[in-house]
Amino acid sequence: MVAVKKNIEYTINESEKETYINNGFDIYDNNGKKIADGEHKSVPYEQYKKMKEDYEKLKAEGTDNEMVENLQNSITTLTATVEQNVKDMEKKDEELKSKDTIIAEKDNEIAKLQAEIKKLKK
Repeated sequence: MVAVKKNIEYTINESEKETYINNGFDIYDNNGKKIADGEHKSVPYEQYKKMKEDYEKLKAEGTDNEMVENLQNSITTLTATVEQNVKDMEKKDEELKSKDTIIAEKDNEIAKLQAEIKKLKK
Protein backbone atom coordinates (compact mmCIF):
# COMPACT_ATOMS: atom_id res chain seq x y z
CA MET A 1 0.00 0.00 0.00
CA VAL A 2 1.03 3.60 -0.46
CA ALA A 3 0.88 6.59 1.91
CA VAL A 4 0.43 9.93 0.11
CA LYS A 5 0.56 13.50 1.39
CA LYS A 6 0.87 16.30 -1.14
CA ASN A 7 3.70 15.23 -3.45
CA ILE A 8 5.22 12.73 -1.00
CA GLU A 9 4.63 9.01 -1.43
CA TYR A 10 5.85 6.14 0.72
CA THR A 11 5.37 2.44 0.18
CA ILE A 12 4.25 1.08 3.55
CA ASN A 13 3.00 -2.10 5.13
CA GLU A 14 -0.07 -2.74 7.27
CA SER A 15 1.80 -2.17 10.56
CA GLU A 16 2.77 1.38 9.49
CA LYS A 17 -0.70 2.34 8.23
CA GLU A 18 -2.05 3.96 11.43
CA THR A 19 1.13 5.97 11.97
CA TYR A 20 0.91 7.48 8.51
CA ILE A 21 -2.83 8.14 8.85
CA ASN A 22 -2.16 9.94 12.15
CA ASN A 23 0.43 12.08 10.34
CA GLY A 24 -2.08 13.21 7.70
CA PHE A 25 -1.24 10.76 4.90
CA ASP A 26 -3.99 9.27 2.75
CA ILE A 27 -3.62 5.52 2.24
CA TYR A 28 -4.11 3.78 -1.12
CA ASP A 29 -4.14 0.07 -1.82
CA ASN A 30 -1.88 -1.50 -4.45
CA ASN A 31 -4.54 -0.89 -7.11
CA GLY A 32 -4.60 2.86 -6.44
CA LYS A 33 -7.93 2.84 -4.57
CA LYS A 34 -8.09 5.15 -1.56
CA ILE A 35 -8.69 3.06 1.56
CA ALA A 36 -8.16 5.62 4.32
CA ASP A 37 -7.98 9.37 4.82
CA GLY A 38 -5.24 11.04 6.75
CA GLU A 39 -6.29 12.63 10.01
CA HIS A 40 -6.80 16.36 10.45
CA LYS A 41 -9.23 16.59 7.57
CA SER A 42 -12.63 18.02 8.30
CA VAL A 43 -14.48 15.97 5.71
CA PRO A 44 -13.55 12.40 4.82
CA TYR A 45 -13.04 11.98 1.09
CA GLU A 46 -15.57 9.12 0.92
CA GLN A 47 -18.30 11.39 2.32
CA TYR A 48 -17.43 14.14 -0.16
CA LYS A 49 -17.35 11.63 -3.03
CA LYS A 50 -20.75 10.16 -2.05
CA MET A 51 -22.39 13.58 -1.85
CA LYS A 52 -20.98 14.55 -5.24
CA GLU A 53 -22.23 11.29 -6.79
CA ASP A 54 -25.68 11.84 -5.25
CA TYR A 55 -25.72 15.37 -6.61
CA GLU A 56 -24.76 14.26 -10.13
CA LYS A 57 -27.42 11.54 -10.07
CA LEU A 58 -30.15 13.92 -8.92
CA LYS A 59 -29.11 16.55 -11.42
CA ALA A 60 -29.26 14.00 -14.25
CA GLU A 61 -32.73 12.87 -13.15
CA GLY A 62 -34.00 16.44 -13.07
CA THR A 63 -34.96 16.11 -9.40
CA ASP A 64 -36.32 18.95 -7.34
CA ASN A 65 -34.20 22.05 -7.94
CA GLU A 66 -34.15 22.96 -4.25
CA MET A 67 -32.66 19.59 -3.34
CA VAL A 68 -30.06 19.90 -6.10
CA GLU A 69 -29.23 23.42 -4.97
CA ASN A 70 -28.81 22.25 -1.36
CA LEU A 71 -26.48 19.49 -2.48
CA GLN A 72 -24.52 21.93 -4.62
CA ASN A 73 -24.16 24.24 -1.62
CA SER A 74 -22.97 21.32 0.50
CA ILE A 75 -20.40 20.37 -2.13
CA THR A 76 -19.22 23.96 -2.39
CA THR A 77 -18.85 24.19 1.39
CA LEU A 78 -17.05 20.84 1.60
CA THR A 79 -14.74 21.79 -1.27
CA ALA A 80 -13.84 25.07 0.42
CA THR A 81 -13.16 23.21 3.67
CA VAL A 82 -10.93 20.68 1.96
CA GLU A 83 -9.05 23.43 0.10
CA GLN A 84 -8.51 25.38 3.33
CA ASN A 85 -7.27 22.24 5.07
CA VAL A 86 -4.79 21.66 2.24
CA LYS A 87 -3.56 25.26 2.51
CA ASP A 88 -3.19 24.92 6.29
CA MET A 89 -1.26 21.67 5.93
CA GLU A 90 1.01 23.19 3.26
CA LYS A 91 1.71 26.15 5.54
CA LYS A 92 2.57 23.84 8.45
CA ASP A 93 4.79 21.78 6.14
CA GLU A 94 6.69 24.91 5.08
CA GLU A 95 7.11 25.93 8.72
CA LEU A 96 8.55 22.51 9.53
CA LYS A 97 10.92 22.66 6.54
CA SER A 98 12.08 26.09 7.69
CA LYS A 99 12.73 24.79 11.20
CA ASP A 100 14.62 21.78 9.80
CA THR A 101 16.84 24.15 7.78
CA ILE A 102 17.61 26.24 10.85
CA ILE A 103 18.43 23.12 12.89
CA ALA A 104 20.76 21.85 10.15
CA GLU A 105 22.52 25.22 10.02
CA LYS A 106 22.98 25.27 13.80
CA ASP A 107 24.25 21.67 13.78
CA ASN A 108 26.78 22.69 11.13
CA GLU A 109 27.91 25.65 13.25
CA ILE A 110 28.27 23.39 16.31
CA ALA A 111 30.37 20.92 14.33
CA LYS A 112 32.67 23.74 13.16
CA LEU A 113 33.06 25.06 16.72
CA GLN A 114 33.81 21.57 18.04
CA ALA A 115 36.49 21.15 15.36
CA GLU A 116 38.02 24.49 16.35
CA ILE A 117 38.01 23.47 20.04
CA LYS A 118 39.84 20.24 19.19
CA LYS A 119 42.47 22.21 17.26
CA LEU A 120 42.97 24.60 20.17
CA LYS A 121 43.36 21.72 22.66
CA LYS A 122 46.26 20.27 20.64
